Amino acid sequence: MKKTLEGLATITEVANLLPVARGTLRGAISAGYITTLKTAGGTTLVDIKSARKWHGSERLMGRKAKAAQ
Repeated sequence: MKKTLEGLATITEVANLLPVARGTLRGAISAGYITTLKTAGGTTLVDIKSARKWHGSERLMGRKAKAAQ
């Protein structure tokens, strides 16, 4: 399946853009909800469009959010 990447940013930049914890974002990435691109230097770049789409559905909750409910 071919995917078109809209914009790329690091995990920290996307976490600041969406207001979501980096750990929650990493969980969504490892679960396959967000499209990523690994660079040769080891940096993980996140597709901003897929991250915004995931944030709208918010399938995963972090530890602190679960405790607050």
